[in-house]
Amino acid sequence: GGTTRLEGLNKRRRPHEGRIQFDRVTRVWKAIVERIEERRTFLGFILSTGRPIDLKGNVLSIAFSPIDIFHKEMLEKDEYRQIVEEELSAAVDFPLKIHCLVEKQEARRRG
Repeated sequence: GGTTRLEGLNKRRRPHEGRIQFDRVTRVWKAIVERIEERRTFLGFILSTGRPIDLKGNVLSIAFSPIDIFHKEMLEKDEYRQIVEEELSAAVDFPLKIHCLVEKQEARRRG
């Protein structure tokens, strides 16, 4: 390719231009969960049972297994969702919202 290593690096560091890469979120996910755990142990635990599966625009989808449906419902409460969105946004330096969903059984088993 025509780009030097340095140019490729600069490209990645560029300001977000209205979108953010999903892998950037997954890279810091564990750290985000830990940060939230420091603020609210309970909330950090809830978040740790979910996993980020998709990012469309500024909405991050977090999937929960059917047995963790209670956790999904807790995260949808305004006060908890706000804390998560706050920490998430701060961690990636981009304003993110979350969307919680329940995974189908077979998707979970696959890995």
